[in-house]
Amino acid sequence: MLTTVLALSLYQSGRVQARVDTLVSTYARAMVVQSQLERDLMGVFVPRFGQEPAQKQETQQEPKNKEQKLEKLFFGSKQEQNFDLLTFMTHNAMQAYWGAKLAKPRPRMARVVYRLVPDKDQKNSFNLMRQEGTATAFSAYEEKAKEPIKAYQLVEGIKECTVRYRFKKEYEGEEKEKQKNKPPEYKLLREWLEQEKKEDEKSKTRPPVPSEVEIHLVLWDSSYQKDTAFDFTILIPVDYKQEKKMVNAQGQRAKQEPKKSIAHNTVRPKMPPQKTVQAKQDQQEHTAGWFVLK
Repeated sequence: MLTTVLALSLYQSGRVQARVDTLVSTYARAMVVQSQLERDLMGVFVPRFGQEPAQKQETQQEPKNKEQKLEKLFFGSKQEQNFDLLTFMTHNAMQAYWGAKLAKPRPRMARVVYRLVPDKDQKNSFNLMRQEGTATAFSAYEEKAKEPIKAYQLVEGIKECTVRYRFKKEYEGEEKEKQKNKPPEYKLLREWLEQEKKEDEKSKTRPPVPSEVEIHLVLWDSSYQKDTAFDFTILIPVDYKQEKKMVNAQGQRAKQEPKKSIAHNTVRPKMPPQKTVQAKQDQQEHTAGWFVLK
């Protein structure tokens, strides 16, 4: 009897330990995905040098040497039900210690690339790969590049991972006045491809980056028998519409108000006259003489 009770206790404790290990492993991987994506997406930006190509004189340089517009500043594609690629520019680059012999200083700007790659050892399982580098061109992160940026595995054992992008609709022209007093409308996309042209006669436009990113993640357990689903939303705190207004206002202000000459048009405050060294000495001698005479 005692032997049976001990055997059952050992069996139950083993099952509980295995279940706890599985939960800890699953939730730890989900936490890694959420924290890293949140850190990267919170620093998303669109560089101004990537929106429009720089203007150069054709007489000085050949056309092939002109700076081209950067592609895929914020890009997300899918393959069947899972996401396939997600890349963007961010200010929250990973910090690294460096020294004279170890590494070189890096700017606080980086391109990040996420890919969902099938696992070669497990069927119906995927690995989340991540790339980060200071190269702004997306071609440097492709496998066919001469020296591609090294990719590392962030999380393994993924059963399903979908990414959706939410943004607020913007209107132009007459439609903008009609929608002025109405509540904002939001649209949800499964892909965020290159900047689209105007969709229809209502002149709807899309911002450079979404305002929210919704992620649905399903992870296998350590035995690849059961799965656990996670859902989280990451906000991108950037208002490109407001930034565009500020940039346009600054440009118009610079055109309307040319720089004024300091010598003729600037009113300087009146400062008290400063005494020279010789004047101070004369004053001291006069004061001393006054005391002597008195």
